[in-house]
Amino acid sequence: MKTIELQDTVLVMKEIIESNPLFIYPVFDNEAPCVDCLEIEEREETEDLLKAEQLEMCEIHAERGCRYFDQKGYGQCAVGHWLIGSNLTEPELFGETQEDFYTGIEGRSVLDVMKALGKYGEYEVDTLATQFLNNIQTQQDSGQPWVDCYNHAIGELSKYGPHYTYPLIERENG
Repeated sequence: MKTIELQDTVLVMKEIIESNPLFIYPVFDNEAPCVDCLEIEEREETEDLLKAEQLEMCEIHAERGCRYFDQKGYGQCAVGHWLIGSNLTEPELFGETQEDFYTGIEGRSVLDVMKALGKYGEYEVDTLATQFLNNIQTQQDSGQPWVDCYNHAIGELSKYGPHYTYPLIERENG
């Protein structure tokens, strides 16, 4: 079993955050829908889609809220991007099939997704790495820019001692 260490998790996430530090994950509203929400008009009508259209959001947002991936497999939230950046996108790693992977993990907490990696995959996610990702996700889901989410999560790690101190990302005005 391969362990996903905190240091590797921080390095991958830092690169993601630095690529778009002021990005604010769209806590769903009509002003900032996800990619799939924008494509609703192009889809066939079903009962679920009619329900989603009435709410002006995609099926997954209508049922479960925030998203790790869109239905094409592109990262949506910071943890979705981290999963891609860490090459952790094989459905079997999460106990899912290819057909339902992108909808299957949606709506599951970061803690549940990391547990699934340990249960079905060949990975064990370090406890502090899981907490770090969960802290980023929690801040992100409250509408904070990614750089602030990352810096907050880094600050939380420093509470565990000096050997858990990582550099912050400087926040540009914006």
